[in-house]
Amino acid sequence: MSAGTRILALNTVQRNTGVALLEDGNEPLIYEEEGKGRRSAYLLSVIDRYLDQQGWRLEELDAIAVCVGPGTFTGIRVGMAVARALAYAVELPLVGVSAFDAYEEQYCPGGRLLISLDARRGEVYNQFRCVGQGAVETWTQTPEETLAFLTQEAEVESVYVNGDALGIYQKIWSGIPGVHLAEPAWQPLGIEAIARTAMKRLALNEKGLDPIGVQPSYIRRSDKDLQLK
Repeated sequence: MSAGTRILALNTVQRNTGVALLEDGNEPLIYEEEGKGRRSAYLLSVIDRYLDQQGWRLEELDAIAVCVGPGTFTGIRVGMAVARALAYAVELPLVGVSAFDAYEEQYCPGGRLLISLDARRGEVYNQFRCVGQGAVETWTQTPEETLAFLTQEAEVESVYVNGDALGIYQKIWSGIPGVHLAEPAWQPLGIEAIARTAMKRLALNEKGLDPIGVQPSYIRRSDKDLQLK
């Protein structure tokens, strides 16, 4: 990947809405705040404002990146729709970034890491990763089942834990010998981690990625879909 590669990254899968402009080798320009109102109504205006502030034109970018989930169903759909539309409009590759991959980029102190995301309905989505292992199986379980899992695994070797589920279930998982919970500042998924994960992936796909080939990661069907069954 040549120096100066530029990407626009979007994150709408959690409560925070994130937009980042990242040029290879430089610090990103970041917009990040808890969304107020309908994201679809203001996301494009934020993108336009930040591109203008950076002095970049959309067609001058090398790629667009979007977090594909898991997360809120509506948030995933908004982010995917905007990212695909922009990628198609100026014929740019679209890089889909899993929230699990971005969390590992954001917080990976070494050893073994459990990434736990809020799945709603009193459950969590979990991925257990070791440094350098890459993607592994995702499973859904209750916080109490995760407590038992962490207790068992920590008897073998220390385990680090991060993810937005910590903001809900931290009290349940606190105090387990050998289990280290991420500080609150690391628990929300930051847009910078998504941008940097996408930059690394783009370097491995020199011809870019087809927007149609980038699919959302819902894991479980939405309540609306279940009601239609």
